[in-house]
Amino acid sequence: NLSGHIREILESGAVDALKIEGRTKSNYYAGITARAYRAAIDDYYAKRDNSAFYINELNTLKNRGFTDGYLVHRPYEKLNTQNHLTAISEGSYQVNAEVDESGEWAMCRHTIRVGESKEIVMPFDADVACGKSEIGEIYKENGVKMMRFDRICLQNGKELDSIHSGNTNAFKLPLPLPPFSFLRQKTLPDTI
Repeated sequence: NLSGHIREILESGAVDALKIEGRTKSNYYAGITARAYRAAIDDYYAKRDNSAFYINELNTLKNRGFTDGYLVHRPYEKLNTQNHLTAISEGSYQVNAEVDESGEWAMCRHTIRVGESKEIVMPFDADVACGKSEIGEIYKENGVKMMRFDRICLQNGKELDSIHSGNTNAFKLPLPLPPFSFLRQKTLPDTI
């Protein structure tokens, strides 16, 4: 995790591109990581510091613990801060759904129940209006856009009280979202 070293990286003159690890990662991992680094780079050039945002977003990801890869301060030190006791550590959020390219349907990645609300995560340049439909609602809570489900209607015509990650049918969103957005829920307290 080099998000705390963006200034040094960009000012080094030695780096033309940043590679985001994503080969064996989920869409959520790759999307949130790229989004956090995009914000860090844009903030650097705009002379803003929003490091708490980058850290909090990266902490939403399941991972084995973060290191700076021994690139910045300890190039020869071999103390390992990664978690090797378990396969992966839980992030502070659980991904509930991935929105498809139409923005009207999503695939379930973790349980969603009627009456529950999930946080909407979308690209920085995107926005959605608050509103209601017969399926649910988009509203704002503490500065965050949320989606509540009053009904869960599948693309195959069935209606459910809850949907789980094993379901292979897309479900209708109450209102359209930007393509490839995510719905998530907090599982752990804030880390900062």
